[in-house]
Amino acid sequence: MIVPLLLILLGQNPSETPIPPKSTANAAQTRGNVALGPALTEFRGLAVRRVEQRWSDGTLRRAYYVRADIQGPEIEHGPDLRWHENLELAYRRTWVLGKQTGRSEEFWPTAFTKSAGEYVDDDRTDIWIGWHDDGTPAVECEYKDGLRQGVERRWYVSGRAHSECGYQAGLRQGRFVQWVVSGQPVLEESYAAGVLDGAYCAYDEQGKPKNAGLYRQGKEEGLWKRTEPDGSRVEENFVAGILEGPRVIFAPEGHRYQSGSYRAGKADGVHETFFPDGKLYQSMTYASGEVSGSWSQHTAAGKLEIEGTMKLGKREGPWRYYKPDGSLEEQWSGVYRDDKKVGPLEGAR
Repeated sequence: MIVPLLLILLGQNPSETPIPPKSTANAAQTRGNVALGPALTEFRGLAVRRVEQRWSDGTLRRAYYVRADIQGPEIEHGPDLRWHENLELAYRRTWVLGKQTGRSEEFWPTAFTKSAGEYVDDDRTDIWIGWHDDGTPAVECEYKDGLRQGVERRWYVSGRAHSECGYQAGLRQGRFVQWVVSGQPVLEESYAAGVLDGAYCAYDEQGKPKNAGLYRQGKEEGLWKRTEPDGSRVEENFVAGILEGPRVIFAPEGHRYQSGSYRAGKADGVHETFFPDGKLYQSMTYASGEVSGSWSQHTAAGKLEIEGTMKLGKREGPWRYYKPDGSLEEQWSGVYRDDKKVGPLEGAR
């Protein structure tokens, strides 16, 4: 049932975990036009030399260290600083034998911190925080062995929650929720090992559910309710992601417009279309996705207008077309073969 599933989802609010503090701007001493201090000659017991790269105007672009005790390709080993073209610091990190290790910071051209956290042998570890270019928090997530672990939280510049998502070994796990700036939910999902599994609900601009149902191992399962862009609503059933069972379409005005059943993803059995007042308009029979069997059409007043039999989507056998007074329309009534009229109704069975 959809309603119990929605009760699980509706009203989910951002967690009450404190938001990280706003980042501070870098000091003027870190700008690329400030002279560097004396170069290191040794780092962690190994001889190193400093390499400097500059922008076309001579200001610093990068200053980093490489091993000085070996020949061949450079192996980064020691502090690494990089600057934006506007002189603001861009990166501050440390390399150990060619791998990022220790504190790592990236900065916006506005001088505010963009992201910060710890590396161990090129893998992110522990808590990492990201900020918007004005210093307001943007994202917080824990890492283990380079993979996201725990709840990742994101925020808009305004400080309002943007989304929350659980992770395990780098894969989405548990609840994912996303909100618009106003605080209304826009999407709620459930995951298991990175695959959609559990209740799902997408919302419209007014915060009302527009697409809701259940996933099992990445595939739709059971009853789903959808609202299409034109305002029509669909209620349909799935088994392992394939349409199975009744499917009903409601017009934007609210009345039932179409109904029918599916088997293994294909239309099967009687499918009907209705007038706004609920009276039958068309009835047709499907077999394995093809219109094959009885077919009829009625007027808004409820009078039979057309009746016949279809075979693989084409008229076959006797077809009767009726005038408003109930008499036969001779021009169209007759016996059909392969969707073409081949004779009159006389003697037809």
